[in-house]
Amino acid sequence: MKYYINTNKEIFGFELDGSQDHLITKDMKEISLEEIAELNKPTEEQLQAQANAEARAKLNLLDWKVIRELERLMLTGTDLNLEREELRASIV
Repeated sequence: MKYYINTNKEIFGFELDGSQDHLITKDMKEISLEEIAELNKPTEEQLQAQANAEARAKLNLLDWKVIRELERLMLTGTDLNLEREELRASIV
């Protein structure tokens, strides 16, 4: 394959045999696989945003686990807790 990029930063791949050369427009320039990899590499901001999203998801899960444990400790032995536990156990 040979690769081209247009002025809109869209990347196209064409057969090496020239059978698709009629699709190459004047606004396209040839680009290497290394250049494509560099263009597609996430920015530092994108990497940080992904790390933040993952950390928030873990924190939310931990928060719910803490809330669940506090509820269990505070409600142990109460009718309300017994009913909740029976409902949880019935869910498949």
